[in-house]
Amino acid sequence: MIALALPHKPPAEVVRYCGVFWARGAATLRGWEPLVKQIERGEAAIVQREEMMQQVRDTVARLAHPRLLRVEYKKGAERRPWTEESDRFLFLTVAEVGYGRWREVQRRIRRGRQWTADWFFKSRDASELRSRFRSVLRMVQRQERESTTEKDESLPKRPYTRKAAAAENAPAKVERDASPDPVAGKRGER
Repeated sequence: MIALALPHKPPAEVVRYCGVFWARGAATLRGWEPLVKQIERGEAAIVQREEMMQQVRDTVARLAHPRLLRVEYKKGAERRPWTEESDRFLFLTVAEVGYGRWREVQRRIRRGRQWTADWFFKSRDASELRSRFRSVLRMVQRQERESTTEKDESLPKRPYTRKAAAAENAPAKVERDASPDPVAGKRGER
């Protein structure tokens, strides 16, 4: 994967350097442990980004036509500045250019004729677009889960919050004897 990120270096040279780095790094580099942790965090972020893009590609592949993507919002979200059209455009643009290329997404939004009068959408910066994309992706995933659940009611419904998950996994409450005598209720019948 690193070799692909360094097109000016031959892949064999990158592989050789990588082997030497891991073999001699701990002995020759100061601050080896924090460096390794930083590398692991970066690799985890790359894996997460690839998984997210795979989910986006899978969603787009399931659609008969990409413009048919519907984003269903929660009830009570009528006063939102984001429109279904802008969310669809954002989702499909990220599917086309790739997650993390927010400047390119911004450029395409600003060049789009359909956004000439939509100053709210045109004025979003990269971090706002990333945040909104994650929200739209969660909404689309929720829709897909719900549609799958409707097709197959035998599947258990996944909880949406930690609190709901904890309640589902909590041990069953033990029923106590409803006897008026507290001693008899604890020890059973005499």
